Amino acid sequence: MVVVVAGGALIMHLTLRHAGGDPGGRIMAVLAQTDVAIPPDAAIEYRNDHGPLWGSCDGREGTEGWDDVVFQVHFSSSQPSSEILARADDALTAKGWSRTRLLEGSEAAWTARLSSSTARATLRRDSDGKWTLFATAPPVGRRTSGC
Repeated sequence: MVVVVAGGALIMHLTLRHAGGDPGGRIMAVLAQTDVAIPPDAAIEYRNDHGPLWGSCDGREGTEGWDDVVFQVHFSSSQPSSEILARADDALTAKGWSRTRLLEGSEAAWTARLSSSTARATLRRDSDGKWTLFATAPPVGRRTSGC
């Protein structure tokens, strides 16, 4: 019980002391919608989605801030690369993302406008033949800097 209370107090302290990051999870909600780019037959290897964390550059004073909001999925699919990329492009543009790059067979990229910045997403076939969907956006408020 003491651990839960202490952990909750620490989270409240960090939240109140360092306003910003991703209030209400609004940035993550936009990034997570990129999962429409994942083909239906995908075998998910891992998923990494985390809101921004408050930190610094190796503890150096004056470098404190929030890191980026990240959504990442690594998967395999039996579909041809051209179909994966075309389906991803159709699905993301339907969600309001704008294609910035489509390289046949290996990689595509999109952006989405947020209220205070721009989110970026890439879908890339890796050297192991599997795919990585990576979406990121800057946090609200002060960013870690000077690293």
